[in-house]
Amino acid sequence: MRTRRHYEIVSHTDLGDLAHQIYTLTAACFAAYPGVIEPSEAHRVWYLHRPGMDAALSSAALFGDQVVSSVFVTRVTMRLGGDLVPVGMVDTVMTHPDHRQRGLASAVLSRALQGMKTEGLAAAALSTLLGSMPYRFYERLGFRLVTPMDYFQRRQPAAPASTAPEALSPARDAEAMAFLNGHFAEYEGYIPYDEALWRWRKRERPAELPAKHCLFRDERGAIAAFVSLCQAPILTAGGPEPVTILTDLALPEDPEGAQLALEGLLAQVPAGRAVGALSARCNEAEGRLLAAQGFQRQHIEAAMVLPFWPALRAALEKPPQRWYPVVESVIGV
Repeated sequence: MRTRRHYEIVSHTDLGDLAHQIYTLTAACFAAYPGVIEPSEAHRVWYLHRPGMDAALSSAALFGDQVVSSVFVTRVTMRLGGDLVPVGMVDTVMTHPDHRQRGLASAVLSRALQGMKTEGLAAAALSTLLGSMPYRFYERLGFRLVTPMDYFQRRQPAAPASTAPEALSPARDAEAMAFLNGHFAEYEGYIPYDEALWRWRKRERPAELPAKHCLFRDERGAIAAFVSLCQAPILTAGGPEPVTILTDLALPEDPEGAQLALEGLLAQVPAGRAVGALSARCNEAEGRLLAAQGFQRQHIEAAMVLPFWPALRAALEKPPQRWYPVVESVIGV
């Protein structure tokens, strides 16, 4: 499809060396954007291997042979409206600075949304900064706010002596995967783990995004708490800084047990390191617990959904009691 000024809107399947072209565009769009991962080709290669990444639904705008605008779409099975439904996860909507204000983001995203509807997906989902220009843009396309998500951060103090959690060995992956699927089963926005998603998130990470997976067991030997501590180079005003991001933070229901588990898990982070956590506003107990541990809100993200199925549109009128942030679609880790 051609647009004015000879732009061509295509799918990612029509591109050649996709990882390199997307890295080049990402570097141009986000290289000086505080709060995002430092762009790298290794990260883009890993991201393009995300299970469910759909090159046919993902869209790009070409100016000659240069990719100047792009959007990723990943097919997932997500809990929305109380049921597991097929959803298109939208992320990394970007346009080269030299080609903005020409409707390209709208064109590539509209193509992706039409493809999702044609394929029978229940909804599209994405995350963006609450109240930002992109937020208003997505609202105009029909996306609705499901819940705000607070991005918290603290500077890690010297860790006190505590009971060390167990490091997750690959031999125990299936046990941990089953625990997380059970723990988050009633969370809206949750994408249940299967083996492919587990390997990609936990075991096939690029060297620049290492992760340490930690857990506590109860007196019966069952997993009672879990977290993945993902190190990532996050851009700041002074350049990239290593930040440890808490992902898949699953804590006991009782407040005392949750506090003790969180303190023990956090003790695995080196002193002086910045630590970040994404927590949906509707997960009130988790937000209070993070604040009690010295985490401070840095900014507010928005989980947004565009429902295609009428029944899902009606179900989403009710605010969620709990929401699972898909961290790789928000922060990139």
